[in-house]
Amino acid sequence: MFKKIDRRIWIALGLILIFPIIFNYTFLQFSVWGVVGDEDSWISFWGNYSGGLISALVAYIVAKTQVKKQYENEMSSKRYTEFISQLPSLIRTKIELEMCYQNLLEAAGYRDGFIQYLMTVEYANEDLDDYADDIEVDKNSQSLTLQQINANSFELINDFFNTDLSIQVVSFFNFYHRFVKALAYEDNFRARDMEDTYFMGEKFRLWNKFDNGNVLDEVNKLIEDLNKEIQRVKIAKETGSIPPQ
Repeated sequence: MFKKIDRRIWIALGLILIFPIIFNYTFLQFSVWGVVGDEDSWISFWGNYSGGLISALVAYIVAKTQVKKQYENEMSSKRYTEFISQLPSLIRTKIELEMCYQNLLEAAGYRDGFIQYLMTVEYANEDLDDYADDIEVDKNSQSLTLQQINANSFELINDFFNTDLSIQVVSFFNFYHRFVKALAYEDNFRARDMEDTYFMGEKFRLWNKFDNGNVLDEVNKLIEDLNKEIQRVKIAKETGSIPPQ
């Protein structure tokens, strides 16, 4: 289906081609009052007139096509430049995610070790079923200092070409930032205030998401996706065009 502008062009061409027939059956076949000139002069005039119109129309079509092609080339060049310029941000974000993954493994290992301590030392001589709730609270309430993500990590994501990947990385960084901040908080059991209550609740919420949300698998998947995107950029730099996903 032709676009609106294209339909107008075809209509104009059709009118130009049909007009001689209409002109012949009106002005040339009959004597029309007020029309000056014989048939030959009118045919000569019409030939010059229609030739000028057709030339102008052809020039318009050519110019329009060239402008459109130039715009498409500029947009393609801009997309290519933006695509390959994201490479440093992709690499730095991948390094950041790998750091987060190792820290999460450390946190999970620390908690597993503490659970083992509770079961074999703290409650060694007790019926563990009677202390299941206490163990659940204790295992998620421990404080642990982990490395926080760099302050500019979120800014790096602005360079990503893949919007879906950007959203996923932002979502994980938000979780990780909250997780590290909550784990670092030391609960004041003797004088617990609103801040203590908030951060203890935050620890339990985030540990629950960690356990039930397959966070480690999510980070691994993000690292794999970043590796794929890095390879696509390298291919683009070699070939001069953006490869398909």
